[in-house]
Amino acid sequence: MGTDLRNRQAHHRHRCSVPERGDISKTDVSYTNRVQPESDPQGGRWRIVGLAATLTTCLATTVLFMFALAALGPFLITDLGIDRTAFGAITGAMFLTAAVAAPRAGALVDGLGPRRVLLGVFALAATGLVGAALSPAYPLLLVAAVAAGLALTTGNSVTNRLVAAHVPSAAQGTLMGVAYSGAQVSALLTGAALPLAALAVGWRGALLLSAFIPLLGIAGAMMAVPSHPPHSEQARATRTHDRELIRWMSAYAFLMGCGATGVPSYLALFAVDDLQLTPATGGLAVACLGLAGILGRVWWSRQTHAAHNPAVTMAWLAGCSCAIQLGLLAAALTGAAWLLWPAALLFGLIPLSWMPVAMIAVVAATPFETAGRAAGRVQRTLFVGAAVTPPALGLLIDVQGHYRGAWLALTATFALATLAAWRPARSETIRLSTDAMKGA
Repeated sequence: MGTDLRNRQAHHRHRCSVPERGDISKTDVSYTNRVQPESDPQGGRWRIVGLAATLTTCLATTVLFMFALAALGPFLITDLGIDRTAFGAITGAMFLTAAVAAPRAGALVDGLGPRRVLLGVFALAATGLVGAALSPAYPLLLVAAVAAGLALTTGNSVTNRLVAAHVPSAAQGTLMGVAYSGAQVSALLTGAALPLAALAVGWRGALLLSAFIPLLGIAGAMMAVPSHPPHSEQARATRTHDRELIRWMSAYAFLMGCGATGVPSYLALFAVDDLQLTPATGGLAVACLGLAGILGRVWWSRQTHAAHNPAVTMAWLAGCSCAIQLGLLAAALTGAAWLLWPAALLFGLIPLSWMPVAMIAVVAATPFETAGRAAGRVQRTLFVGAAVTPPALGLLIDVQGHYRGAWLALTATFALATLAAWRPARSETIRLSTDAMKGA
């Protein structure tokens, strides 16, 4: 009798066992990623449009705190009586929080589900903005930055997971570019509107007004994001996790995170301090950067998805970023205010466009069920670079009394990023990983 019972248990375990990931014929639909065709194509297109709008709002709100501070920097420094090192430390605290939480962000998305995490992102972003607006003293601004950092750390992971789960492969590159342009939408809106709002209602009132954006995002997430991922028809989990690609992406992300965070954080202050422009004009420069960034992120994402070679694309982005940063350095050396405008436009088009290209590579090179974790690892190094750069640049500016040393340091950072990208671009392992994108 005991033998019969053991035989029945063994037979039951055999029938219920999870198939090996390398065996496509036995792979269960829960391991798959290719979205089934919609029975209602028109309705499916509208659902993707709604998802794109919601994810764009999500990534706009994750950096809204940083761009709002950048646009309102001249008002905030004057009102609180702080130096540029302390000002940069606010943004640094935001990114430091994101760096600490990043390793857990992907697992959180994979565990709780992207819809719940997305709602949490909007709630935390609103909390950070309202907290900063109501803070009576500088230390409480740092506390508000922690809430904003928690929103930032999960925004990219949840976006990657939702795109992988709900968007057909052919449209993923374009939608990633649209969604990741949300950060530049944030720069455009804050740079154009918040300095003018601060003249009318003060910088605190301007921050309160900006908190309505994540509240709109909550409504969009409730309507546009499904509660459960769709069923799929073909296994994607047969691709192994490319550790070499993730390590390379992490190093590149650190360097680009340093460079691409420093300029937006101090561009408005540079216009006021070194070029003798008004705070409203400095905010307009940030808006120009954001407007160009919207176009740049969409265009570079589409080009990367078509070429299937993100390593080469990233090398070009970093090299061009180095040249553009030299333009800002020339403006600091000569005092030529007109150089601010082409530099801001080109900086938005190129240096700020690297992130969606990187995320396309992460989504393509990792299995569906671990895409959130892989994105979290890459983001952690990005956030570390972004955390140390604003306070370090602020200290350099305070000590030197000008922006020349700061802009030179960022030029060197972009040069190192170029070197970091070209070697893996020629690697056979990276080429094999990018070939896998054809099936993404």
